[in-house]
Amino acid sequence: MKKFIGYSFFVGALVAIGIYFSGGMNLSDERRNLIEAALSNNVEIRNSIGAFEKFEVKKATKYSGSPNEQPYMKYTLHVKNGEEGVWVRVIINNPNSDEEVVSIIGIEK
Repeated sequence: MKKFIGYSFFVGALVAIGIYFSGGMNLSDERRNLIEAALSNNVEIRNSIGAFEKFEVKKATKYSGSPNEQPYMKYTLHVKNGEEGVWVRVIINNPNSDEEVVSIIGIEK
Protein backbone atom coordinates (compact mmCIF):
# COMPACT_ATOMS: atom_id res chain seq x y z
CA MET A 1 0.00 0.00 0.00
CA LYS A 2 2.84 2.40 0.83
CA LYS A 3 4.50 1.64 -2.53
CA PHE A 4 1.25 2.39 -4.37
CA ILE A 5 0.94 5.76 -2.62
CA GLY A 6 4.60 6.52 -3.35
CA TYR A 7 4.26 5.64 -7.05
CA SER A 8 1.04 7.66 -7.31
CA PHE A 9 2.74 10.69 -5.80
CA PHE A 10 5.75 10.29 -8.12
CA VAL A 11 3.57 10.00 -11.25
CA GLY A 12 1.46 12.96 -10.16
CA ALA A 13 4.59 15.06 -9.62
CA LEU A 14 5.91 14.15 -13.08
CA VAL A 15 2.60 15.09 -14.69
CA ALA A 16 2.51 18.42 -12.83
CA ILE A 17 6.09 19.23 -13.88
CA GLY A 18 5.32 18.30 -17.50
CA ILE A 19 2.27 20.54 -17.59
CA TYR A 20 4.22 23.42 -16.03
CA PHE A 21 7.08 23.26 -18.53
CA SER A 22 4.95 22.61 -21.61
CA GLY A 23 3.06 25.88 -21.12
CA GLY A 24 5.89 27.87 -22.74
CA MET A 25 5.73 25.76 -25.88
CA ASN A 26 2.29 27.10 -26.81
CA LEU A 27 2.52 30.53 -28.40
CA SER A 28 -0.28 33.04 -28.26
CA ASP A 29 -1.43 34.44 -31.60
CA GLU A 30 0.08 37.83 -30.81
CA ARG A 31 3.48 36.36 -29.91
CA ARG A 32 3.38 34.06 -32.96
CA ASN A 33 2.72 37.10 -35.18
CA LEU A 34 5.66 38.97 -33.62
CA ILE A 35 7.99 36.03 -34.27
CA GLU A 36 6.70 35.57 -37.84
CA ALA A 37 7.34 39.26 -38.57
CA ALA A 38 10.89 39.03 -37.20
CA LEU A 39 11.60 35.85 -39.20
CA SER A 40 10.20 37.22 -42.46
CA ASN A 41 12.25 40.42 -42.13
CA ASN A 42 15.52 38.57 -41.45
CA VAL A 43 17.86 38.68 -44.45
CA GLU A 44 20.00 35.73 -43.31
CA ILE A 45 17.00 33.39 -43.14
CA ARG A 46 15.76 34.60 -46.53
CA ASN A 47 19.20 33.93 -48.06
CA SER A 48 19.39 30.45 -46.47
CA ILE A 49 15.97 28.98 -47.25
CA GLY A 50 13.96 31.71 -49.00
CA ALA A 51 10.54 32.59 -47.65
CA PHE A 52 9.65 30.27 -44.79
CA GLU A 53 6.44 28.25 -44.77
CA LYS A 54 6.14 27.45 -41.10
CA PHE A 55 8.04 27.13 -37.85
CA GLU A 56 7.82 24.81 -34.87
CA VAL A 57 8.78 25.57 -31.29
CA LYS A 58 11.22 22.90 -30.14
CA LYS A 59 12.33 24.37 -26.81
CA ALA A 60 11.16 27.22 -24.58
CA THR A 61 13.06 28.71 -21.65
CA LYS A 62 11.69 31.34 -19.28
CA TYR A 63 13.90 33.68 -17.27
CA SER A 64 12.03 35.64 -14.60
CA GLY A 65 14.64 38.36 -14.25
CA SER A 66 16.52 39.91 -11.37
CA PRO A 67 16.87 43.44 -10.01
CA ASN A 68 19.53 44.18 -12.66
CA GLU A 69 18.12 42.23 -15.63
CA GLN A 70 14.83 42.13 -17.50
CA PRO A 71 12.78 38.93 -17.80
CA TYR A 72 12.76 37.16 -21.16
CA MET A 73 11.52 34.09 -23.03
CA LYS A 74 14.01 32.19 -25.17
CA TYR A 75 12.70 29.92 -27.93
CA THR A 76 14.50 27.45 -30.17
CA LEU A 77 12.58 27.22 -33.44
CA HIS A 78 12.84 24.96 -36.48
CA VAL A 79 11.99 27.19 -39.44
CA LYS A 80 11.03 25.24 -42.57
CA ASN A 81 10.60 25.84 -46.26
CA GLY A 82 9.70 22.52 -47.86
CA GLU A 83 12.62 20.15 -47.30
CA GLU A 84 15.06 22.82 -46.16
CA GLY A 85 15.15 24.20 -42.66
CA VAL A 86 17.22 26.21 -40.21
CA TRP A 87 17.38 26.35 -36.42
CA VAL A 88 16.74 29.79 -35.00
CA ARG A 89 17.13 31.02 -31.44
CA VAL A 90 14.80 33.89 -30.54
CA ILE A 91 14.56 35.99 -27.39
CA ILE A 92 11.43 37.93 -26.45
CA ASN A 93 12.27 40.67 -23.95
CA ASN A 94 9.62 41.89 -21.52
CA PRO A 95 7.23 38.95 -21.96
CA ASN A 96 3.62 39.50 -20.92
CA SER A 97 3.90 43.27 -21.32
CA ASP A 98 2.71 45.65 -24.00
CA GLU A 99 6.27 46.20 -25.24
CA GLU A 100 7.47 42.71 -26.20
CA VAL A 101 10.60 42.92 -28.35
CA VAL A 102 11.70 39.98 -30.53
CA SER A 103 15.45 39.51 -31.15
CA ILE A 104 16.99 36.76 -33.27
CA ILE A 105 20.20 35.68 -31.54
CA GLY A 106 21.34 32.74 -33.62
CA ILE A 107 20.74 30.93 -36.91
CA GLU A 108 22.18 27.49 -37.73
CA LYS A 109 21.63 25.37 -40.81
